[in-house]
Amino acid sequence: MELQLKPCPKNAYPLAGILIKSPSPGHWIKEIQQMGLSLDGLTVYPVPGDSANSVWGCLLTSGTDIAKTDVGRNMFCQLISTTLYIPERSLLYPTLSAAETDQLFKGKKHVLHPEFGLVELEEPVDWKRLIALLVEIKPAIYEPAPIPFIPTLVRTLHIKPSSPEETLDALEKDFPEPKEFTDKPLSVFEKMKLSLYRTLFTKKTAHSETGQDPAAHAWLLSRLESIKNLFPERMGNWISQLQLKYEELERRNQKRVDRLMELLKEKPHEALQYAIPLDTDGVGRGSSNPSLLELQKRWTDFSLFNTARTRSGNGMAVLPDKAFRQLEAQYRQTAQELIKQKDYKKAAFVYMKLLRDYYMAAQVLEEGGFYQEAGTIYLKYCRNKIKAAECFERGNLISQAIEVYEELNQFEKAGDLHSLLLHTAEARNCYQKVADSYVQNHQYVKASQLYRNKMNNPETSQSLLLKGWRLNKDASNCLCSYFAGIPDTKQLSNELRHVYEKEVTTLNGETFLQVLKIQYDQHKELSPLIKEIAYEVIVSGAAVNPSVVSELKAFNKEDKELVKDTMRFRVNLKKR
Repeated sequence: MELQLKPCPKNAYPLAGILIKSPSPGHWIKEIQQMGLSLDGLTVYPVPGDSANSVWGCLLTSGTDIAKTDVGRNMFCQLISTTLYIPERSLLYPTLSAAETDQLFKGKKHVLHPEFGLVELEEPVDWKRLIALLVEIKPAIYEPAPIPFIPTLVRTLHIKPSSPEETLDALEKDFPEPKEFTDKPLSVFEKMKLSLYRTLFTKKTAHSETGQDPAAHAWLLSRLESIKNLFPERMGNWISQLQLKYEELERRNQKRVDRLMELLKEKPHEALQYAIPLDTDGVGRGSSNPSLLELQKRWTDFSLFNTARTRSGNGMAVLPDKAFRQLEAQYRQTAQELIKQKDYKKAAFVYMKLLRDYYMAAQVLEEGGFYQEAGTIYLKYCRNKIKAAECFERGNLISQAIEVYEELNQFEKAGDLHSLLLHTAEARNCYQKVADSYVQNHQYVKASQLYRNKMNNPETSQSLLLKGWRLNKDASNCLCSYFAGIPDTKQLSNELRHVYEKEVTTLNGETFLQVLKIQYDQHKELSPLIKEIAYEVIVSGAAVNPSVVSELKAFNKEDKELVKDTMRFRVNLKKR
């Protein structure tokens, strides 16, 4: 008899062996380890090659099920009866019964393969003769230092808040160093010199202010120039030097307010060191003596939260109304210029410390992204907790935002922020307070949405909607929301029938009918059932309220004669 192997897409016999193609026993052991098998539970038979004294590979057999083993590049074998192994996805031809197989191979194990033919598996491998155990070496083991934990997924990010003073100190490092004004008031002698210089030189606007004759000035200067020409070596740049001395005395004699405003226009960063706070409520106005304003270093820092420190007094100036308004307008102009330059912290200093406009200071800091500072001003000076909480939230200062929201009794917002921090218990407590408030005020739809969407409790959500329906508290919306919470069509069908049979009475029949109209438009697959229930509700209610028959058109939109029929029905009922 000639046995043949033919390809087959499926295995006709159980998988009970593994073929490894390699002449090296070392390779066999490596493959066995890669397949996750142990030599203790395996029987390994060497398989000879097609030439003398050659080895094709080996066959692995086991007393346990190895069909689920990942064999990699190796090959499974099927077992026919208990004696013959053939490759997987092959079929033996001619087919042999178990008795024929045992009789043919006389109970001895064989393997049949196209590459090496039919081979009897005589003697398994004796690993003790092949494997020489190495001498055990105990190497020195060095444990690496523990590495920091790096999360693979960042679930939340928030900033650890610091005190306002610490934050502002970090922001104020770029401020210019304060310095003293070196100018002193004019002495009597210097005032006399200035008066003399004015007869020689005039500013561009001096003619209109003093009424002096410019022609006389020109004549006097021309005479001095002629004298200079007589003594060129001695006089040299004498007139130019006089001009410089005159300008210096005029500058020192300039009004303090004018000088401060001029400095604010030309060098606002430097001028802020000498600026004085203005009280917008009127304190500090009304004096006719503007010389009380002294230009001296007033600010040792630009902290928005520390109290103003001046060299003397409280830093307030008594100014006439006109000077007060001019200085106030200049402060605001300077602040706007600083904002255009994106120097928000100094602009906020102007508003808060110089103008006492705390709200604008907070707005400027908020615009510049200094949310902690803006929130602190809103909270401490403006008493605006809502804006403070919004700033803290935008700045990822979640803990501070939660604290303010809870003070405002905005527990739903606080719960959202707790959820952002993965504080599940705290979030649920906040949501529970809001839900209890909704239920107490009979706002069952809002309470159900909170339970469903944020508390992950759809069962309580549905029960609250039924309660609102039964208590006739926004009954139509409650029942519509209740049906909307049932996604399964079959379950919705049963629930529609159940509510109609158990919950609908003559008192709420018309409300239920309005709900049915909405369900009829939303669920076309349930339209026959909904129409049937609606007909029953209309018939039962027509005796009490004949106008209810007009609702039939909502369920029969294509029937144009129905409107006329319902009108005749209502007229006939009235005649009875």
